[in-house]
Amino acid sequence: MLLTNRIRGILLLLMDAEGPLKEDDIADQVGVSRRTVQREVEYLDGALREYGLLLHRKKGVGISVTGSEQAKERLRGELEEKEAGEPTDVAGRRNRLLFELIRDKVPRKIYYYSQLLGVSEATINKDMSALGPWLEQNHLKLVKRQGFGVALSGSERDLRAAMRRYVSENMSLPWAGIEGLKESAAGALIHTRDQNLYALLATDTVSRVYEVLARMRKEETRLKGLAESAYTNLIFHLAIAVERVKKGAIVEEDPGLVNKLGTWDEYALAGKIRGEIEREFSIHMPDQELSYILLHLLGSKMAYHETEAENRQFLFPEEDLLEIIDRMIDQFDTEMANSLKCDEEFIRGLIMHLQPAMFRMSEKMSIYNPVLPEIKREYPEIYAKSRRAAEVIRDETAFEVSDDEIGFLSMHFGAAVERVRKREGKRRRVSIGIICSSGFGVAQLMIARLTRVFGQEAELSAYALSDLTEHVERRTDFFVTTFDWCADEIDSIRVSPMVPESDLEKIRNKIEEYAYVKRESENQVFDRQLDQANEMIIEIRGLIRRYCDYETDPKISFPDLVYQLADRVTESQAVAEKIAGKIQRREHLNSQIFPELDLALLHCRSRMIREPVFISCRPSGDRSFADPDFKGIRAVIFMVMPEDEQLRMHMQILGQISASVIRDEAFVGAILHGDEELVKKELKKILGEYFYDFLKNI
Repeated sequence: MLLTNRIRGILLLLMDAEGPLKEDDIADQVGVSRRTVQREVEYLDGALREYGLLLHRKKGVGISVTGSEQAKERLRGELEEKEAGEPTDVAGRRNRLLFELIRDKVPRKIYYYSQLLGVSEATINKDMSALGPWLEQNHLKLVKRQGFGVALSGSERDLRAAMRRYVSENMSLPWAGIEGLKESAAGALIHTRDQNLYALLATDTVSRVYEVLARMRKEETRLKGLAESAYTNLIFHLAIAVERVKKGAIVEEDPGLVNKLGTWDEYALAGKIRGEIEREFSIHMPDQELSYILLHLLGSKMAYHETEAENRQFLFPEEDLLEIIDRMIDQFDTEMANSLKCDEEFIRGLIMHLQPAMFRMSEKMSIYNPVLPEIKREYPEIYAKSRRAAEVIRDETAFEVSDDEIGFLSMHFGAAVERVRKREGKRRRVSIGIICSSGFGVAQLMIARLTRVFGQEAELSAYALSDLTEHVERRTDFFVTTFDWCADEIDSIRVSPMVPESDLEKIRNKIEEYAYVKRESENQVFDRQLDQANEMIIEIRGLIRRYCDYETDPKISFPDLVYQLADRVTESQAVAEKIAGKIQRREHLNSQIFPELDLALLHCRSRMIREPVFISCRPSGDRSFADPDFKGIRAVIFMVMPEDEQLRMHMQILGQISASVIRDEAFVGAILHGDEELVKKELKKILGEYFYDFLKNI
């Protein structure tokens, strides 16, 4: 049966309907005239008989399809199969739909998109759902309004960021391939295979923006210092702004933003860029567009130039950033931490990366990482460790770190790990277990192939599932299987029995992960477990023993109270001042005062204390703090942990206390009433439960 998109749409409407549909209703939903429906229905009458179905028409009631459910399902399956096409067509269709959605915010009916893309409205709805995560990552969402259609909801700033990401994802040339070319940005657009980009960005606009910046770059040190990818990104950033301003779409006004950013060195450069763009395109760009340019400059990655870095203004002083980096390295890999901290190339590169990255995170600016999927796929361990390291940024600044940002961190950490491994050269033979569902013979063939490829790099053994004892699991680094196998705490990868090159690459990457990891003996494992349990017992006992509750003047100011508490837990005025300064900086970035709980939770880390501390403080007379900065709370919890080799344990234990503040009313009540003995009793319960869980999972 030859079916046009319109006929498919009518058929799906009739088959999905709970009863007969009138011709006028069909015409409204499909978006055609009643006469067109009548003409198409005439064709359907004969075509449906091929499937054992009939078109039933009753005057005044409507049209329906009658027949067996089996015949209807057969027809439905054929309709959906013809509609879906090949998987690449689905991806291309969704990419085109995404383009149509982000090019402007004009509401359009689902029928418009179904006719444009030649599929049913049901498929368009399914495609829009599939695009949801992409849009959410860019802080956009689809809004459907009865009678108006579907449109994007979100700020102009976020819409432009989505446009930049779309351009980056659909560029046919990689960033590295266009560096240094005179027509870099314009050339990349001209050579793209995706014609949608032409409608999103006029090639002439991109080329003219490039020429403007090329002239300015000869004189402006800041532009010279941008990394090539950041410079190309700036070109697209400005080209999108020009196109949007021409259409009357201006970024939202933020009165406080210009005042906040006006002191930055890049403010003058942003003003110059705005002036040159206005002259080139004979347009007016209001102050909020100036802020938009400035935000991009401040969030742009720099090429590594020592002198330019020294002269540049940043969100964080280098001393503070080095402390954060130091803790990130500890979180990334405790065994390799000392070696990484001695890699000057890594430290300087990470500082240069994090300075603009911190600004992007503080302003919730999105960045697109084109190699993120490859990083997650090819280097899962590096990515997982980098995600753990990124938690330090979140803990210290309250900034959210996106997957794309974690991907960039992975590139820095991954390169440093490779340098360390080559420098130290302590490589061992990796033990690999082969488990094949097709039998022992196929497993031996796989071993023969892997031996030819990896030689002395790996020790290979074949096993059946029944052979996997604790001893085998402990002496094997990872397993290679020919089937899906999920086993807790056992590392494995699935491959084809023929072990093609793509699977060999997966195995090769896994060997690299383990080649530098020392394997513990059974005695070493038991000794380590005893040490961990003993250290945790000592720490929990000390925390409970040292807990105290203090009373203070209800009229005390917030800075004075912070210093007073810091002074109680330290041994010198200088150390107290440093800890108080850290607490106040954290509070400035993200308030830790919770009026709904009637208390504040102030905490930080320091290398200048030897033991973790947990104390509380209340205004005398069972009153609230008078200083407005306290927001009417009745108690303050103060916690400080040492930055030493036990940092992770400190974080876990004090983290349990922090979590209990949110969920344990009895614990909070004891603190608010200043009952030290009751607080210690609740602490024993909280940390006791945590310790027992720790022993189960050690």
